[in-house]
Amino acid sequence: MTEIAELKLEFEAAKDKLTKVTISLSAPEYSKAKGAWGCEIMFKGFFEKPQKIFGEDSFQALCLSLEFINRTLRHVMETTKIYMGGSKCTDPPLLWPADAYFPETPRQEKKQD
Repeated sequence: MTEIAELKLEFEAAKDKLTKVTISLSAPEYSKAKGAWGCEIMFKGFFEKPQKIFGEDSFQALCLSLEFINRTLRHVMETTKIYMGGSKCTDPPLLWPADAYFPETPRQEKKQD
């Protein structure tokens, strides 16, 4: 799989204890065995194994993969702080700006005739 994006973060697991996490995302590839397109996501330092996310086409596989990353990080943010990789050493440390990466997207509604 060809990596197309990477993000380095630090999770504050306990006071003054940081866990370095590198998130990488692969380009969508077609799987003949699954009959679907898939992207591989790795949360190095967080998940032991890569996660595979599949979609009907390459664009859907990519979108679903990004949504998986979004939901995973927002879940982590409920219990811990997430910093930009290496920024805890800065004064002040730079919290990861979730909304800059994953802005809330309004849902479309069907028009009533």
